[in-house]
Amino acid sequence: MSASAPPLPDRWTHLVNTATWLQSRPADTHAVVVLAALDSALEIFSAGVEPTDDFEGYAVRRFLLALRDGVKDRIP
Repeated sequence: MSASAPPLPDRWTHLVNTATWLQSRPADTHAVVVLAALDSALEIFSAGVEPTDDFEGYAVRRFLLALRDGVKDRIP
């Protein structure tokens, strides 16, 4: 794990809480709200995550970035 990453339970708890919050939103939640939630998770899984040190964190970050790109395309 990289030196700048928060302890693992905090990262995973944040990610689960974000997912739970997103699931509780109405189906027509604006993409900007979803984007903010993804950005929040990306703060926890920062750009400093190295695949050799924290592959799980790196994989989550890549997935969040891909989702973020798709959501950004839906904002007028």
